[in-house]
Amino acid sequence: VDASDIISWSPSQIKIFVPSINDSSKTACAGSGDISVSDSNGNISVFSSNDYLTVKYSITDGRYSKRDHKYRFNLLNTNGTGGYTFTYNSSFYSNTIARKIFEKSKRDWECAIGVNFNTSSTTTSIDSNAYDGLNVVTFGKLPSGTEGETTVWANACPTDTTKFFALEIDVTYSNSVTWNYDSSYTNSVPTSKFDFFSVVKHEMGHSCLLNHVADSTELMYANLNSGEKRAIITEYADSGGTNVMDTSILRTYVCSGHTHMNVATGLSCTSGFQAFVIPKNDVSIYPNPTNGELQVAFFIENASSYTISVYDINGKQIYYKESGDNIGGQQQIPIDALKNGNPGIYLLKVMIGSDTYSQKIIKQ
Repeated sequence: VDASDIISWSPSQIKIFVPSINDSSKTACAGSGDISVSDSNGNISVFSSNDYLTVKYSITDGRYSKRDHKYRFNLLNTNGTGGYTFTYNSSFYSNTIARKIFEKSKRDWECAIGVNFNTSSTTTSIDSNAYDGLNVVTFGKLPSGTEGETTVWANACPTDTTKFFALEIDVTYSNSVTWNYDSSYTNSVPTSKFDFFSVVKHEMGHSCLLNHVADSTELMYANLNSGEKRAIITEYADSGGTNVMDTSILRTYVCSGHTHMNVATGLSCTSGFQAFVIPKNDVSIYPNPTNGELQVAFFIENASSYTISVYDINGKQIYYKESGDNIGGQQQIPIDALKNGNPGIYLLKVMIGSDTYSQKIIKQ
């Protein structure tokens, strides 16, 4: 960590802010493992913990000045419709399969965490990252070994430097890489090519303000080898994105002209929190997002019992309903547990017999 990230230091306890990136190295990211303390010469022999720290996800952060602590970035409503509008470079737009893969990746993240991303009906000739008022998606020149790069242009209100917000997001994909374009999203990747879907899904994670982690099995791991496919939004990546959204949609800012992101609506999803029907069997939870009232509908084929639970983002149970025994047939249960709750993300669980179904719920 950097010196400004140290909160306090005593012989018995060290308290720090954990940054997503170390300023001095520019690349060192928060990672799982043992905790060690080195001296000024870099010798890691002063202290090493017996406990193993697991870092599930990393959220992009920044500081207003070198003396300040780092604070997490938040997503804004920059387009007047709740979020960000990406504009394709004209050459990228003409690559139909690349554009299809980008749209698929965007939709997957939207359905997973409710991030509000749109695409413009117009294109641009801009083919590089620059703070210019446009969220550009393009092919361009990148350093050797870099397949994709997302630039987040962020700031904070001068009178409140603890709340950073992303003003603009630019995404560039290398124009010198031999890409594997797989419109089925499932085929193996030739060893001589880089999987475009994996890189786009990773960079979309950066657009959702996630940073790198040290686990090589995770979507947000920094490196992707040729011939490798890693395009699943993992549980940890989903948790990180959900945390970003849950914070961003509640933020208020003291400087005028900046408002928080709104949860995406009107999506057609077969999985994730927006799904009308949970893929397993026939449990339906709707509407989602909700203003506070929900309907939970399901059919019990063989006489059994059920429970319904609702949890807030911190895991606190705020609703519980248990049926009697020998319940069967069609069930439809109204739930108003969120009616007086704060906007944000909740988890609803239905247990029918020994089967459990879970769904994220968005309270607007």
